Amino acid sequence: MASPELDLSIPHAEPALVRDLHECSTQESSIALYTMVPNMPNSRLEEIASKHQGDWESQFEQSSQLVRPARPTANFAGQTLRDIINAHIAMDKELQPAEEGAASAGWRPESFIVVTKDDLEDHGLLFVYAQLEDGDEDDDEEDKTAEGEMGKFFFRPDDMFEMLFELTLESYGYPDLEEKYNMDGEGGDGDGDDE
Repeated sequence: MASPELDLSIPHAEPALVRDLHECSTQESSIALYTMVPNMPNSRLEEIASKHQGDWESQFEQSSQLVRPARPTANFAGQTLRDIINAHIAMDKELQPAEEGAASAGWRPESFIVVTKDDLEDHGLLFVYAQLEDGDEDDDEEDKTAEGEMGKFFFRPDDMFEMLFELTLESYGYPDLEEKYNMDGEGGDGDGDDE
């Protein structure tokens, strides 16, 4: 589990996280990596971020960085997950206009990863996301997703590439990714409580 002193609470929804999704493409976007671990050096964050870069470049034939330490700062030791959410909203997403179609985003605006412990295997990587509104008229009212509805889950380091690859390919939506990769979920070995 994450250290008990970490405040990992999130709002029910944060529409500002998905605002840019309506106007940009995230096919080549990087996932921002933050840390809440005191005294974690930038070199350790770079190591975590680059772990699957070779797989990314060979499998997806992309030269972009799959995961990058967030800018202007990735270190949020002593702060809350809400502080990271606010920083991620304010981050320059490096939107590049395209000749045709949507602008290309340098950073995924709606999701990011947080390092919560030095021991990554023991609830050390937290995936945080916000979803676009579910506008399907056939859905029950109670099953509809609100604009920017948020979720989070801990995942295993060895699952990072496959999970982010499936996200990039849009093979799965966020609830499906959570069901498949949540280490505290049905197939996991945790206790199911990620708060």
